[in-house]
Amino acid sequence: MVEIITDLRITDAALFTGHNGIQRNKKIDWAFIMKKHNTVDSIFIQSHDYYAGQPEVMDKIYEGVIDNLSEQIAQDQNQHP
Repeated sequence: MVEIITDLRITDAALFTGHNGIQRNKKIDWAFIMKKHNTVDSIFIQSHDYYAGQPEVMDKIYEGVIDNLSEQIAQDQNQHP
């Protein structure tokens, strides 16, 4: 769940910022992420909705997402100082 949400947030950021001037298609990005994580959107949505009803669990999931994103930023900064 953490990895999927991390990837979704990255693609959302790319859509928002127009990353590299490339036109993004949210539906295609979503399908790619679901395939990458070997799941289907209906299962992800069902799981997300379930955890949304459990705020303590969802907080931990998003803490993991923030940790993943922070780690990726740090790695990128180390590779491109």
